[in-house]
Amino acid sequence: MACKQNLTINEVLCYLSNNYEFLNNDIFINNASDFYSSEEISAALKLIKHDVNLLKIDVNFDTPRGPKKKDKRDKLRKTIRYLGLVREKKLSTELPTYVSSNLRVPNNDSILKFNFNEIKSNICNMLHNQQLYLCSMLNAAPRVHKSELNNTNNTQFQL
Repeated sequence: MACKQNLTINEVLCYLSNNYEFLNNDIFINNASDFYSSEEISAALKLIKHDVNLLKIDVNFDTPRGPKKKDKRDKLRKTIRYLGLVREKKLSTELPTYVSSNLRVPNNDSILKFNFNEIKSNICNMLHNQQLYLCSMLNAAPRVHKSELNNTNNTQFQL
């Protein structure tokens, strides 16, 4: 027997639901809010609110008091909160599958950039600290190991 699957066309929700691991990343949110129009984000928020209401989930978001005009990032964050709430309640399978009729994807290269010099520096620092620890342990060793200690003190770790 075929499984009944609801499909809903919404590009923003399709993009967000397929990139769930990045939803707490500010760079991801900024890229998405810059890429999608205010109308697209508003439509996504309206749709996810409607779908959550159909699931009869109690929504108690603490909404900060402030200006009534919301920008795209605020609306996108609220949309993400709704998606997170559904996932937290383990009701993701009850939502329709969000698809895109004309998939446009923001550039997310900046999320995946690594600072290799910083990583190299961190590794060198960790290895140096381990070397100092080992040297201090060998200093506490009996005299038999003193000649080995002198050899290790004269060598430095280089990457």
